[in-house]
Amino acid sequence: MIDFIKALVEEAAKQQPMVIRSTHFAPWRRAIKMSQDGPNKLFFSISRNQQRESQYHWIGPVSPYEVIIYRHKDGPDHMPESLEELKNTG
Repeated sequence: MIDFIKALVEEAAKQQPMVIRSTHFAPWRRAIKMSQDGPNKLFFSISRNQQRESQYHWIGPVSPYEVIIYRHKDGPDHMPESLEELKNTG
């Protein structure tokens, strides 16, 4: 993943001068906060959703995300039709 980001920055630097000064791994919430505390931050990987759409300049997909829901083998037999159906069921 880091190699992908470095290659992306190297390609973008042909149009707009830029360098990677440092790379930090952080827990997801801390990384979000760090990305919001000033300009010139690249944050990956983040789930793209409606609430974040206008908060970031999206370069493109970094990782595919898939939502999988499991139930305990003795759990209810009802199969939800959507994620919305699962809200407030716990």
